[in-house]
Amino acid sequence: MKPFILPIAFVLVGGGAGAGAGLVLSPKAETTHEAPSEVHEAADPHAAPTDHGVEYAKLNNQFVVPVVRDGTTRAIVALNLSAEVVSGGQSEVFAVEPKLRDALFAALLDHARMGGFDEDYTDGENMHLLRDSLRRTAVSVLPETITDVMILDVTRMEI
Repeated sequence: MKPFILPIAFVLVGGGAGAGAGLVLSPKAETTHEAPSEVHEAADPHAAPTDHGVEYAKLNNQFVVPVVRDGTTRAIVALNLSAEVVSGGQSEVFAVEPKLRDALFAALLDHARMGGFDEDYTDGENMHLLRDSLRRTAVSVLPETITDVMILDVTRMEI
């Protein structure tokens, strides 16, 4: 258990440092003293609407997947995922996020057990298999809402 604590601590500290750097280094909004000409609705921070009728719901927190060989954890893989949803579907995703995360985590564990995170885990075929598995899993949880799953980033750390 002790060898597993340090890599997780590194992942958490690195994520926190990255978020802090993003906040500190983000461009400041220009301030004006003019009255606003129109009222805008508050934007959902998790949604990024696009022109073709879909939105993106970034899943909170990263997925941390152990890579186990011969009963020993050899590495951990951290992933950030986002769900592509039909327009207006983010609230449905966030309403069932625990169930969706559980299903996606099970798919990630299966991918790790099959050796998908071994050696050249970013190989095109490997990533295609992973994306397809994640998409099928997410669509099985919310078939009328989720259309795809995006892998925003993936990192592997040897233990």
